[in-house]
Amino acid sequence: MTLLRRSNSAIATSICAVVFFLSSADQVFTVNVLSTNVRFANFALLAGLVAWFALRARRAGNEARWLALGWLPFIAVYGLATVTSVHWLPTMVKLGWFAFSFFAAYAWTTLFNHRDVTRAYFLSYAGIAAIIVIDFVNGFSRGPDHMIGFGQANDMLNGVLVFRPHAFYYEPSFAASSLALAWALAMTRMRDAGPNVATVLAVAGGVALLVMTSRTGWLFATVAALALVVFHARSARPPGRRQRWRVAIPAATGAAFLIAVLAVSGHHDAFQALLGRLGGVQAFERVCPRLAEQYAVDLRCLSGVERRKFVGEGQPIDPDETTEGLRLGAMRTALAAVANHPSLGVGAASGSNRLIAPPAVPNLWLEIALDGGLAALAAFGFGIAYTLYRWRAFEPQHRGTLIVLVLWLCVTWQFIATFPRLDLWIAFWAALAWMRGETNGISAATAKIGRERDECEGSCRSQQGYAVTASGR
Repeated sequence: MTLLRRSNSAIATSICAVVFFLSSADQVFTVNVLSTNVRFANFALLAGLVAWFALRARRAGNEARWLALGWLPFIAVYGLATVTSVHWLPTMVKLGWFAFSFFAAYAWTTLFNHRDVTRAYFLSYAGIAAIIVIDFVNGFSRGPDHMIGFGQANDMLNGVLVFRPHAFYYEPSFAASSLALAWALAMTRMRDAGPNVATVLAVAGGVALLVMTSRTGWLFATVAALALVVFHARSARPPGRRQRWRVAIPAATGAAFLIAVLAVSGHHDAFQALLGRLGGVQAFERVCPRLAEQYAVDLRCLSGVERRKFVGEGQPIDPDETTEGLRLGAMRTALAAVANHPSLGVGAASGSNRLIAPPAVPNLWLEIALDGGLAALAAFGFGIAYTLYRWRAFEPQHRGTLIVLVLWLCVTWQFIATFPRLDLWIAFWAALAWMRGETNGISAATAKIGRERDECEGSCRSQQGYAVTASGR
């Protein structure tokens, strides 16, 4: 039983879209509790969790047992790390935060038809993408005071201040990683739940990903798009002309819109220069001396005046002070801490003005290993894999969606942190709800066809028997 069982329900789609949108709001639509922003979405999800216990718990016995089998090992190991950690309170709260986000997102997606959930997921991120694009146009041309959401100041260009819009997320990498996943899923069979809203997401999301200038979003979107192209090319049923147009038209429309905006604003040269600063060559050169020193290899790094000119005036030339250098340094420190505490980690640290400090490393997998040790990391990976298996993600018809989801776990999660984040598990369960719902729908349709065939065969045999009897008379 679901709260709203009929598919194509505008009410169900609207309710889910609002909740999913609020799940992404880190800085507004929140209540501050112990110096931590608690999203409004949490209150709706709490109500959904209560509704699930009242309406679905008895009928979802198998699912509850599967979830227990898949995730009790992680909860047990991380809980043991909580007991042994000197920072036991923030570690315990972080575990509870994850448990609520994970199970509340699961419960919510089971209360509605899976197609309504998918449409709502796409609709919420189409709205987020629209906010980011509007803020780029206003912020880039008129300043941050004209933005709907927030924009991160970027001074990588000498004399030009660029704002990277990220809606209501804390920072562009969070917004880009979530939007890139929704954008990629809109290119899979999940788009069948709402082709029109998926097309809008493909256009607005593609433009938003570009103007956010988040390399995490760019990397995942590129890898996912290439993987889907290869998958469809090798598929026994390649996409038809209509499906190809559904991808080509949004891409062309988005590119034309972006070119027009940059031409009108007069900042196309600055944006082009910013893209160069964020490119792989510049990123490598900013950490080149440190890599050459660490691995004792001649990487032909620039030095002196050439290095200053290449990196840009006003930008740090010390590799350890660059964005890339800070990330590499954090990863080295985290790996050393995991090596020193491999069993149960060091726990989550408390912040100076908040209960839980931001993760020490921008890598979700390393964050888990640092908090709870290698056993917690292994148990977490088992929970993910087992849940994918039980929710039918490995069925042949879901391979495109599974490819995107696995790449999200393997690529994007290397550059973001805070594994209990609500928007991560909303996306995870929205994709799994689609795959499970479509599989069950196909199974039900096949069973119905089988029953109709059996009834037809029985009826035919009865008619044949009657005909033989009548002819004998």
